[in-house]
Amino acid sequence: MGRMRVLSIDTWAGAMGRLFGDGSAAEDLRTALTTAGHTVSHFGINPFTETLEYENRVWRFPGHYRREVGLRATDQPQAFIRSMRDLNRFALPVVDVARSKADVIHLHTELAMPAIEEIRRHTKIPMVYTQHTVNRVQLELSRCNSVVARLLVTMQDRAIETADEWTAPSALKSNSTRQPVIIPHAIGHRHPIQNRSAGRVPTILYVGRLTAIKGIDLLLDALDLVSRQFRLVVVGTGPRLEEYRQRASDLGIDALFTGQVPREELWGIYAQADIFVCPTEFDTYNLTVDEAMASGLPVLASEIDALRGRIESGSTGILCRRDKDTFAECITYLIDHPKERRKLGSAAQKKLASRSIETAYAYLEVYSRALEGAAELRSPLSTASSTAVLNA
Repeated sequence: MGRMRVLSIDTWAGAMGRLFGDGSAAEDLRTALTTAGHTVSHFGINPFTETLEYENRVWRFPGHYRREVGLRATDQPQAFIRSMRDLNRFALPVVDVARSKADVIHLHTELAMPAIEEIRRHTKIPMVYTQHTVNRVQLELSRCNSVVARLLVTMQDRAIETADEWTAPSALKSNSTRQPVIIPHAIGHRHPIQNRSAGRVPTILYVGRLTAIKGIDLLLDALDLVSRQFRLVVVGTGPRLEEYRQRASDLGIDALFTGQVPREELWGIYAQADIFVCPTEFDTYNLTVDEAMASGLPVLASEIDALRGRIESGSTGILCRRDKDTFAECITYLIDHPKERRKLGSAAQKKLASRSIETAYAYLEVYSRALEGAAELRSPLSTASSTAVLNA
C-alpha cells in the first residue's frame, strides 16, 4: 500500500479530540498511520460558532446553519436532509482542501452532509463514513438520527460501524459493498500496571457525565453500604454535579469531584486509581470503560447490553445487577482482594493492548478498498432506493 493521505471531517470537538473514537485513539492512530508513511488532517465543524475550521483557517457558515442543526432533535428526517442539502456553500472549502490534501475523505458526522454531493460533483476522491452511535436502541429513540445515518451510508464508497448492532435498511441489503464494516473504537494509551494500593486507601474512580441515567445515585447508595475504607474520585461534569457533591458529603463518603479535567491529565488519574465503576443505566458504547481497561484497571459495571460483549465477567472485569446491595458486595470484594484486582486489570489491559494498531490497519484496509472500488461504487443509488431509506 502506498502513502495514504486521509482528510477527516468531524464536529469540532470530535476532530480535535476524537478521531476514530476519542482523544487517545486519535493520537495513537495518527502515530500509527504517520509511522507507516501516511498522513491524517482534520476539518472541524463547529456548530456553536457556525464555522468550519482547518488548521489556522476558518470559514463561516450561512446564518441559518444552527437552526438546521436543531432539526436533528426533531422527528423530521426529510426536513433535516432537505435543509442540509441547501447549505452547499459549506462544502466549497472542503472541496478545495481535499483536491490537494486527500486520497480518501473520512466523515464522522451527519453534519457533513452538505459536503458530500459537492465533493462528488467536483472530485473523484472516495469517501468513507463512520457511524459512531446508531444501534437498535437509538433507532427506536431517534428516527431522524437513524434515517439520516442510514442515508449517509448509501452515499459513501465504504461505511464503518463501531459496534455490531447496525440495522441495515432494506435499500442496502442487496448491495454488500455498502454494508458497514465493523471496526471498534481504538484505545492506545496504556500504563504499566502498578501495585496501586500498596500502603494507601483504595481509590474508586468514575469518569463520565453527571446525569441521572449514568447511575451516580446508585453508586452513592451502594458506597453508603460499604464498610471498608476507600476514596471516591468522580471526573466529569453535568447538571447534577453539585447535587451529587452534596449528597456524598451528607453520606459521609470521602469523595473528590474534580469537574472536567484536561485530556492529557485524565490518563494519570486512571493510573492512580484502583477500581473503575460504571453504574450506568443505559449506554450506546461508553468509551471510558475501554480507557479504564487499557489502563489496567478492574472494571465494575452494570450488566447492560452495551457492555456484555466487551467485559467477560470474572475474567476482564465484573458485571453486576443494578441494585445497591449487589454493587456494594462487588465493591467490597474488590477492595478486600487486591490480587484479584490486579488479575482482572491485567487481563483487561491485554485484551485492549493491540486494538489501536489493529484498528489503524483495519481503517487502512477500508481506505484501500474504497480507492480500488470507487469507480464502480460512484454511481448513486436509484431514487427508489433513496426513498426506501427515507421511509425505513
